[in-house]
Amino acid sequence: MAIKGVVKVPPASGGFNFGDMSAYSSGGGIPEGDYVWKELTVEMFQPTKLSGATVGPAKLAVRIVLAPLGGGEDREQHYSLGTNAHQSWQPNPETGKSIVAVPGGPGTPPNASTNWAMLVKSLFDSGLPNGVLQDDLSVLEGIHVHMANVPEPEDRKGFRAKTGEASEIQAPGTIAVVTEIKDDGKPWEGTGGVPAETAPKPNGKVPHGTGQTAAPAAATRPATSRGATATTPAAPAVAEDTETAAITGISSVLELPQYAKGVGKLILRTSTFKSVSSTSGQEVAQKVINTYFSSDDSLNSILNSLGYKVAGPQVVPA
Repeated sequence: MAIKGVVKVPPASGGFNFGDMSAYSSGGGIPEGDYVWKELTVEMFQPTKLSGATVGPAKLAVRIVLAPLGGGEDREQHYSLGTNAHQSWQPNPETGKSIVAVPGGPGTPPNASTNWAMLVKSLFDSGLPNGVLQDDLSVLEGIHVHMANVPEPEDRKGFRAKTGEASEIQAPGTIAVVTEIKDDGKPWEGTGGVPAETAPKPNGKVPHGTGQTAAPAAATRPATSRGATATTPAAPAVAEDTETAAITGISSVLELPQYAKGVGKLILRTSTFKSVSSTSGQEVAQKVINTYFSSDDSLNSILNSLGYKVAGPQVVPA
């Protein structure tokens, strides 16, 4: 039931705090298995039938691109924030990773009975630490989870028909939620991420939901001249300057327009890990996290050279 007359204080950025379950007012399925969430964005979504015909009005929703761990095609799932949420909130035009208030709108909090709010609750029920999820969805990109379709709670009865949520649900009365966060799939701890493309098994398949990567094919031995002894050259050692990788990765995050006035330390950590992983690999990214995000003094040793500093839970211009 919606709570009238209650206004929640937004976080410092002015956006909606996705991780504060009390900030929601009261009020889609995929096959069960292990998944990695590759991308989360906020958009206006209008369900369509196989015929191409649209179903109901467009709604503000979080779009999640996810892929089965162990191999498989990407899937796309939309979680509505409620039929009328777009009257009060809109996608952040700069990032698409948060929602901001509609100027002159009623300012009604997203409903706590929506598919998105129930997905968020399932994350907390599965052990997501308080404070990780705030007003930036990118902190969840790279998370490894087990998902299952569970029956909707009793207080949802009659809600779907009123809000249009039924069009997003695979089977009547069920919602795809998180039932487990994998220990090795937590981006806020420097783990997780999108696994490299898996090589096919001898039968061309990789078991679904195992989280294991098939062994790569053996490298072809180089040809040798007649009389020479064929040898397999040793793999070259990768010399990576951790400090340089840290400066490059942290700078790439701080240069984003939405962080011109500062960024949460946790978001900087997660985004730096993803940035360094994409350029230098996860091993180097983990070294950067272990070396420079272990303490404020270590992080300041990089930030100060970039014109920033740690201020409590935030990183701000010096």
